[in-house]
Amino acid sequence: MSAGVGDTVDLANPGGKRAGIPITSAAVGDTVLVKKSRYGYPISSAAVGDTVLVKRVNGKLVGVAGGGESDILTDIDIRTDMYAEGIVATPSGDIIQVWAGQIVTPPTAYVKIYSSSGRFKRKFGSYGTGNGQFNVPQCVAVDLSGNIYVSDLYNYRIQKFTSAGQYLLQWGSNGTGDGQFSLDVAGIAVDSDGYVYVVDRDSQRLQKFDSTGHFITKWSLDPSSFGCTVSPTTGNIWVVVIGHSRMDEFTPTGTLVSSWSSGLLYYPYTIAFDSENNIYVADKLNYRIQKFTEHGTYLGVLWGTPGDGDGQFNMAVHVTVDKNTNNVYVGDTENFRVQQFTPTGTFIRKWYSGR
Repeated sequence: MSAGVGDTVDLANPGGKRAGIPITSAAVGDTVLVKKSRYGYPISSAAVGDTVLVKRVNGKLVGVAGGGESDILTDIDIRTDMYAEGIVATPSGDIIQVWAGQIVTPPTAYVKIYSSSGRFKRKFGSYGTGNGQFNVPQCVAVDLSGNIYVSDLYNYRIQKFTSAGQYLLQWGSNGTGDGQFSLDVAGIAVDSDGYVYVVDRDSQRLQKFDSTGHFITKWSLDPSSFGCTVSPTTGNIWVVVIGHSRMDEFTPTGTLVSSWSSGLLYYPYTIAFDSENNIYVADKLNYRIQKFTEHGTYLGVLWGTPGDGDGQFNMAVHVTVDKNTNNVYVGDTENFRVQQFTPTGTFIRKWYSGR
C-alpha cells in the first residue's frame, strides 16, 4: 500500500545505484516519518516498509528506495536533519538560531546560541507542549537586555526566556481574539522600549504586547505578510509582504508611514537592519540576499545562487545583522545551516544544525 502520514521508512545499509533527495545526516537503522512537510513536498509512491538505501553521492547522503532505479524517492521529504529557522543577533553579538525537525522520528525542536564566529555556547528547549518546549519554533527576537522571544508555531504562543535560555513566561492560544494566534505565528520583533510585535499571519494582523505578554493593540496586515523588524533609528515597525515583494513601514501604533517594492525581489521573507539603517532582504525564491536603503533604493549589493556551496542557498528565508560588525547571518533553511558574510556578501564561514 502507499505510505501515509505517520508511516515510517527504514534506513538500511549504504548502497544503491541512484541519488534521491538529500538526507544530509541519517544513521543506519534510523526511521523517518513519511508525511507532507510544511514546505509543501508531496507524498508520492513509497510503500510502507520499503528499504531506503543511504549512499554518499558527490559528498552528500542520498536515499534510494529499495535500490531499484524506478523507486527513487525524489519527491518525498524524508530529511532527518533540522531546518534552520529564525535567526537573530543579540546586542552582545551572539547568534541565536531556532531549529525545527518536525518530520523526524521523534520530532525535535530547540534553540541554540552561538558566538559570532559560530562556536556553540548553549542549547535549550525540546519538542512538546510544556513550558520551554516547542512545536515548530519559527521566528526569534531579543530585547536590549538579551531576553529571548520565540514564536511557537503549532503551540500558538510566544515564549520568553532569559539570555541563558531559562524559561520565564508565555502567552497565546489558538484563536482570533486579542492575544490569541491562528495557525501561522510568524515574524516577531522587540523595540527599544520592550514592546513585542508579532505577525499573526493567518488572522492578517500584527499584534503588539508589552514585555509580559499583555495585549496593547493590533492592526491589519496584507494576508501574505511574514517577517517583521524594528528600525534602529526611527523605532518604526517594518513588515515584509511576501506576495507583493513589498516592505511596509508602520509607526508603533499601527499607522502606515511608507511602502516600497522592488522588481528585483521574488518572495522575500525577512529583513534586517544594519547599524547604518540599511536593509538586508532574504530574497527566498531568488536564492539570494539583497541590500537596500530604508527608502528602497537598491545599493548594488547582492549575493547568492541556488545550491549548497559556500555563498549559495537552498531557501534563504531568515536573515539577521550583527550591528557591532554589520556582518550578515543567513538561515539557509533547507541546507540546514547558517552562513556568515561580510556586509558586501563575502563568505566568511558556515555551521550546521548538528554543530
